[in-house]
Amino acid sequence: MLSVAMLLVSLTVLLFISLGKTEGHLVYALDDAYIHMAIAKNLSMRELWGVTAYEFSPASSSLLWTLLLSLSFTVFGVNEIASLALNIVFSILLLWFVFYLARKYELSPWLSFLLLSLIIFLTPLPTLIFEGMEHVLQVLVDLVFVFLSVEALRKGLQISRIEKFILLLATCLVVAIRYEGLFLVFVVCCLLMFQKRLKDAIWLGSVGVLPVVIFGFVSVLNGWYFLPNSVVLKAKMLGGLPEISTARQVFSASIRAERELLEKAPHLYVLIIVSLFALVQSVRAKDSRSEAVIWNAVFLSTTWLHLQFAGTGWFFRYEANLVALGIVAVAISVANSRDSAAGWVRPTRLQPRVLVPAMVLSGILLLPLLHRARDALVDTPDATVIIYQQQYQMGKFVREFYSTSVVAVNDIGAVSFLSDGRLCDLWGLATLSVAGARYSNDFDLTALTTKERVKIAIIYDQWFEGEIPGEWQKVGEWRIPNRVAAKHDTISFYSVARGEEDGLIANLQQFSSRLPKEVQQKGKYLEATERKIETNRTL
Repeated sequence: MLSVAMLLVSLTVLLFISLGKTEGHLVYALDDAYIHMAIAKNLSMRELWGVTAYEFSPASSSLLWTLLLSLSFTVFGVNEIASLALNIVFSILLLWFVFYLARKYELSPWLSFLLLSLIIFLTPLPTLIFEGMEHVLQVLVDLVFVFLSVEALRKGLQISRIEKFILLLATCLVVAIRYEGLFLVFVVCCLLMFQKRLKDAIWLGSVGVLPVVIFGFVSVLNGWYFLPNSVVLKAKMLGGLPEISTARQVFSASIRAERELLEKAPHLYVLIIVSLFALVQSVRAKDSRSEAVIWNAVFLSTTWLHLQFAGTGWFFRYEANLVALGIVAVAISVANSRDSAAGWVRPTRLQPRVLVPAMVLSGILLLPLLHRARDALVDTPDATVIIYQQQYQMGKFVREFYSTSVVAVNDIGAVSFLSDGRLCDLWGLATLSVAGARYSNDFDLTALTTKERVKIAIIYDQWFEGEIPGEWQKVGEWRIPNRVAAKHDTISFYSVARGEEDGLIANLQQFSSRLPKEVQQKGKYLEATERKIETNRTL
């Protein structure tokens, strides 16, 4: 298939560029990928669901992806290529399924090719693959679930038991791959209730929450929160769930979401406008159960829920499933319009005075989407380089010098995967005491690091401005040239426990020559080296 070849060529080019800048190391574009890999490693080797080898830690809301990685590690051994390989396989399956949808809904060959191309570059698949996380699988499972739901909604009570079972299985998977799948499930349940199919809606909703409930009980039994820490702490940092108990509050929340959408995700705003137009035109055709109506209704409703209770951005990933869903919904509307009395795409009838403005308007609407595609292709190799220069080097440093000590970090991914030492996660994903302190607004670096017996800390100073204890001794800094996929460009090394400063200085001096040349170093350990060189010259 031409689209698969196009995807593989894009991946090959990006991989070649990335490997050339990371000294031949396969590195993912986000540190979060290594959190999944660390949990999968411990699950495979120690039967422990934890970021570190020492305690249970529900650090992610993507259960299925971690299980798949763990299965891969069990069969092939722990490695760094599994996430890339799985994502490539799921990307090919995704393109095959989208092609199946194009055939089923009778899209023309050129429109089918355009649809597949948009899925590749606007979602964008190459970037999601290099992120090494669950988002490609999320897009695939979400589209399969929506397709099955559309069929069930169209057929009404005529759906067979086999079809019900497959839909229920897809419902479980869509939430297990990422908790945001609950938005999709909720929307479909509402549509089923609109059709007065209350029993089906209850079954679907019950199966949808099953992964959340099961993992929640496991988490509580291990002393943690019911929801994964990534969900609990993110909600806490954002100030909790929005107040929507009155119609006025619903309207205010929607306005805030729209404003944020325009600023952070204009490409999604374009899809919403086009999808809404397509939905209106399809409803005018008086066919409320048509594929186009249901696909667009699901996309618009799910997007609204996502904007109220979740976020967008962070290197193209948080709304990738919505972009893919919107593209497919609009494509089905275009195909459906050929048979509709209220058709809205009739090129043969367009006169030049209509065609030219239509083309200009289409170009304007496509600009945010094309901008997204360009940025994704340009930024992806740079993101892998940044992770290699910062988090990957942190992991190598801790593995070599602090495999038996407790190290405090605020980016735990690569450090936890590359090393097996004890870690204190100052963000709270993998350390219960930190999570509890953050949740209760009782965060105290001195108390927490003393309790966890931390020897050294490797942190972003900006995250702890005004909170860094005076007794901590800063020994050095590593600064990267840019921070495409990193929160900040500089990490600082602190001696936390008494008597650790000299050892940390010596370790940084020993490791400094192995850092990529682009990393700028400064601090006491360099000053000590320079003094030693000057003394030797004097002697």
